[in-house]
Amino acid sequence: MADLIGLEEVSKPSSPIKVITAPIVDVASWLGSTLMPSVAAAGLFVAGLGMLLMFTALVFMVKNLRGALLRHMDGLFRTYFFRTDARAYGIGLVSTVLVQSSSITSSLMVPLAGLA
Repeated sequence: MADLIGLEEVSKPSSPIKVITAPIVDVASWLGSTLMPSVAAAGLFVAGLGMLLMFTALVFMVKNLRGALLRHMDGLFRTYFFRTDARAYGIGLVSTVLVQSSSITSSLMVPLAGLA
């Protein structure tokens, strides 16, 4: 396939996620090594920066979900999914079993619960 479109053949293709995030990771590593006196401090700085970026992304995700879902599905979530604590717990349990990942389910359900 690579020959047909004129690309060189590679044994292990690079991940598109790594290609997209590489500049941000490089800048964070450079900042950590420049601003911090030791390797441990630089690692903690980069970890803190990563947490800050993650929380910022979650805030933007909640704002976007709120704008998209409140118009169309607000009544559905309030009257059906999160009507009682037991029902909300059951929906969370079933979705966790179906997806088979508690972290994915939590990252999806927390913003949705925040909308209600």
